[in-house]
Amino acid sequence: MFDPAIFENLRVVLEGAVYDRDLEGEALVTGRSDLLDLAVMSRRYAIRLTRQTAGDRTVNSPRSARGRSEAEINLAAGLEDFAGEKLKEDPFGQPGCDLWIEYVLEIPGDDVCGHIRNVLKRQWGEGVAIRQQVAYDDSHPDVRRLTSAVWFQRKINERQIDDLPELVDHVLRTLEELDQLFD
Repeated sequence: MFDPAIFENLRVVLEGAVYDRDLEGEALVTGRSDLLDLAVMSRRYAIRLTRQTAGDRTVNSPRSARGRSEAEINLAAGLEDFAGEKLKEDPFGQPGCDLWIEYVLEIPGDDVCGHIRNVLKRQWGEGVAIRQQVAYDDSHPDVRRLTSAVWFQRKINERQIDDLPELVDHVLRTLEELDQLFD
C-alpha cells in the first residue's frame, strides 16, 4: 500500500479548503500549479485566490483578480524532507514542508509599502518574516505591482493539518483588509 508523504497529505487538505471556499462563494481560485523539480528532487504546490465578488460568477466574467489583491499559498518540500520521512531518521531536523503566502496587489506608489507591511504583521504576527518586492512597468508608470510574502519560519507537518482551513480563512480576511486600503 502506498503511504503518501507529508507534502501530499498537506497539499490535499489545503487544496480542498481553498476549493471549499470557492464553492461557498467566498473565494475565487485564479490559478494553481503542482511542480516537481527533478534536478533537486523537490515539490512545490501553489494555489492563487482572491476574494469573490458578485460579478465573478457570471458567464462572461474573466477569472481575474484585476484591480483586487490576490494571494498565492505555497507549500514546498525538498529531498531532505522526503528522505527523512521515509527513512524515519532525519539528520536535517524534523521533516515537513515550508509554507509561505504571497500577496500581490497594484499600488499607486512606493509610499504604501510600509503600510501594507504593517497590515501583514498585524494579521500574521511577529513570528513571520515579510519580504516585499516592487515591480514597475513603463507602459503604466503610475502603477506598481507589489508582492509581499509572509514566510512561516518553521516547517509544518501533519500535526498542523487541521489548521489549514483556518489558514485559508485568515488569508481571505487579509485580502479583505488589503482590498479596503484602496477602496
